[in-house]
Amino acid sequence: MFIKINSVVHMQLRLGEFNVDKLDLIEDTKGNAGDNGRLIVTNLRIIWHSLLLPKINLSIGYNTFITVNTKIIHSLQGRHMQALYILASFRNCRYEFLFTNRDLKSTRHYTSGNIGTFIVTNIRLVWFADVNCQFNISIPYLIIANIIIKNSKFGPTLVINSTESSGGYILGFQVNPVQKLHIVYKEILMLWKAFEKFPIFGVDYTFEHQAPLQQSNMEQYTEIQDNQIEISNVFGYYFSEGSNQRKPSFSIYLGLAAEEPREASTLQNLWELVPQT
Repeated sequence: MFIKINSVVHMQLRLGEFNVDKLDLIEDTKGNAGDNGRLIVTNLRIIWHSLLLPKINLSIGYNTFITVNTKIIHSLQGRHMQALYILASFRNCRYEFLFTNRDLKSTRHYTSGNIGTFIVTNIRLVWFADVNCQFNISIPYLIIANIIIKNSKFGPTLVINSTESSGGYILGFQVNPVQKLHIVYKEILMLWKAFEKFPIFGVDYTFEHQAPLQQSNMEQYTEIQDNQIEISNVFGYYFSEGSNQRKPSFSIYLGLAAEEPREASTLQNLWELVPQT
């Protein structure tokens, strides 16, 4: 998206774009002071145009936004007013926009919140805006310091305070009807207390010696012939004969000089565990 000024063509919504909200009697204080206009909010951008001359307009894409907040300004009528301040960047240039509400009887511009979906799980709370799911917040029970219901100018509100180590944020959620608010509050309080007693940190570890033992199937062998005598004779080759050593002699079988084997045995028999004869 981009920033366009005085372009009637770019006021038309593109495919996939839809209106989110529309506010009348909005003044472009910085560029068109004193001219009543209309502010249109879509899922991709904001559009402002003059009610008298629609060809005087602005189109500001969300991807050009740097910061958005409110400011107290001094109007041409000598009054202090609250204005919407937008700082945007496009093609290495920065642009500032100020929009003020000319309808002094209306407070919706500054008191309406974002409608969204509130999800309660066993480890955290999640909220995201229905219009744009990228506008969201995740609150793990691990960082919650307090949960209460307070009366505000919006009515009964669920207020969640985060710990100082996580930023010390104060978050407010309005749930309608009020009966539903108290049900959600009790459910969150119960899950939060349960998490404090049995926290889930997301890491499971099991020692190898604690793993369940699997029974190994031992194959059964049937002895067909008893070779105990032959095996015993072979083991006899490894018995020590004390300090007596026999003279080495050249062996054609090995191709080198080696100590002569004991009587009734040959070098070839030493390589066989069970004699072939």
